[in-house]
Amino acid sequence: MSSFWQQMPFVRILLAFTLGIVWEEFCNNAWQVYATWTMFMILIIGLNHKFSKTITSPITHGIAYFSLFICLGACCLSIEKTKQKLSHFSNQTYTAILVQTIQKPQKTNYGWKAEAVVIAYYKNSTLAMPCKGKVLLFVQQKTQLPLKYGTQFIIKSGIQEIVSNNNPGSFNFKTFMQRKGIYHQCFLKENAALVFNKDQGMEILQRIFSFQDYIHQTLQKNLIERNEIAMAEALLYGYDKDIDEEISDAFSKTGTLHVLAVSGMHVGLIFMLLGWLLKPILTLPRGKIWVASLQVFGIWMYALICGLSPSILRACVMFSFVILGKQLKRSSNPFNSLSAAGFLLLTTQPYMLYNVGFQLSFAAVAGILGFYPYLNLMFQFKHTMMNEIWKIIAISLAAQTLTLPISIYYFHQFPNYFLLANLMIIPLSTVIIYGGIILLILSPIQYLASGIGFLLGKLISFTSWLTMILAKLPYATIDSIVWSMPFILSYYFIGISLIYYFSTRNIFYIKCILWTLSILSITSLIQTYQQSSIHNLCIYASKQNLLIQVHHSHLLQIWQRDPKPSESKENLIQAYLMAHPNLKQKWNLIDTNNYTLKLNSNQELVIIQGGSLDLKLNKSILLLTGKKSINLKKILLHSRPLKVILHSDIPRYRKKAYLEILQKNKIPLHDITENGAFELSL
Repeated sequence: MSSFWQQMPFVRILLAFTLGIVWEEFCNNAWQVYATWTMFMILIIGLNHKFSKTITSPITHGIAYFSLFICLGACCLSIEKTKQKLSHFSNQTYTAILVQTIQKPQKTNYGWKAEAVVIAYYKNSTLAMPCKGKVLLFVQQKTQLPLKYGTQFIIKSGIQEIVSNNNPGSFNFKTFMQRKGIYHQCFLKENAALVFNKDQGMEILQRIFSFQDYIHQTLQKNLIERNEIAMAEALLYGYDKDIDEEISDAFSKTGTLHVLAVSGMHVGLIFMLLGWLLKPILTLPRGKIWVASLQVFGIWMYALICGLSPSILRACVMFSFVILGKQLKRSSNPFNSLSAAGFLLLTTQPYMLYNVGFQLSFAAVAGILGFYPYLNLMFQFKHTMMNEIWKIIAISLAAQTLTLPISIYYFHQFPNYFLLANLMIIPLSTVIIYGGIILLILSPIQYLASGIGFLLGKLISFTSWLTMILAKLPYATIDSIVWSMPFILSYYFIGISLIYYFSTRNIFYIKCILWTLSILSITSLIQTYQQSSIHNLCIYASKQNLLIQVHHSHLLQIWQRDPKPSESKENLIQAYLMAHPNLKQKWNLIDTNNYTLKLNSNQELVIIQGGSLDLKLNKSILLLTGKKSINLKKILLHSRPLKVILHSDIPRYRKKAYLEILQKNKIPLHDITENGAFELSL
């Protein structure tokens, strides 16, 4: 067992480094703390090497190294946070800022969006002072402002801090953007922004984006349907923003969405294509070195064309490690190569750990490396075609083994026909990718390009049609699945234990699995008991509707102003209902009058939608909502509420007046627009 474990030093390093990143995310300490601990661990390791024969053991040695990389992981993330905060433009007093777009704009329902880096700030129209920071820029489709890569803007107003609605179980957009170093956003308007300079980006990226535009124009010229062009772009270089939601949903329901996200499969196809094209070079002196170098160059150029997404970065780094290992004539454990790729990526971008694509791609490759060799040997057929079909099935099963918890955690569904779908869609998509490459090569010869484009379009349409048919089959997916974090961690621990058991045949790992199942059962019982004792209030963040819920044991009472409960259920509380299944629901309507909601024997929620109240509300929580004027001064003459909540639907000018009154009277308040949903344990 020790020799097997010793073959994978980077697995241990990556595990410790990842634990350090997670630790720092929750603890939020200064990087100097981790640097001090790192130096201390290095001292311990040095003493261990010097006196190892007399005072230490291999276990102590291993713990010291493990602790060292935990400190390094935490230190890397802490330094990343510090770099984002130091010299940040939000710490300055400015009248305008100078920004430059650093990515190709992406289409949204609103118009276009792009990330931008802040270069400098202006104070009272004086000389620009350098600063740092990032801003997410939005423009409407009809605006005259050219939102392109490398464009510099002077923004005079409209910079807003990104806020999250904090609705229970909802996607936290604020945290998602903060992990990319972006804390602010701006909706560009022509009267508040002007173009300072154009084409200031890196020349290599400008060429890459120009090549992407060339691919788009070539596909647009030779394919007919808009969906054909959109799918071809997704398969060739990962741009999936133009795909219809119905088609994208069909790929998701059939478990083939990974085909549209450029990842290891695409890099592998490019790697094999380059290997086939470069075969003649092998006969030349040092031909193997030239082929290896050109393969590495080719896959990294492809990664640049695809925008360096986390999944393709992982694939390119791992393929590079494999090629380098072959040239050095050293075969290494594939888990070690995968972990080395992960460690290299996380040292440069520690927040990549929280990227869904990064997690899914690593889990898929780990599953294939761990389970595919054993699954492939389970059945051996006489016919070559049957063996190839079984290989695809085995790869799909192996990849799904470790990606399943991540998919359920983020998407809450399981595709029942993923084996059948992958068996059909993967070969078709492979042909489409190679066909698209041939189309790009032969595009100068128009009559050939037109013929290839026609066939390619028909194949793409057939693939889309087939995927949608599979998605509409009975019981295609199991929806609304929620797995708790202890269950997910137990699943992975069991999966890793099985991989080790198959590799070493050590009964110790079977015992670990049994202990894990026992602990999981006890944890589930504890969670069931805790849910039965829940009693809390939540006022959701929504500009369209007033939605209040009180969860008491197995009863969920919901009060809303909108008479269409199905929309509120779908848009706002669906995540909460999935996390708390089998709840009895009771829906209640709130009219436009003031309303009092009894929370418990000591507290009540008073909903004020206009006018004033002469009642004494000293033990009450006040919720101000609606566009009507509320005489807050008169209310506070008779009452001293426990807290005042400002709903998201209050007009900005009224909210400003309410805030001044509340701050003057020193009344505790909660602004849902700024702070998100209001939650209270009763």
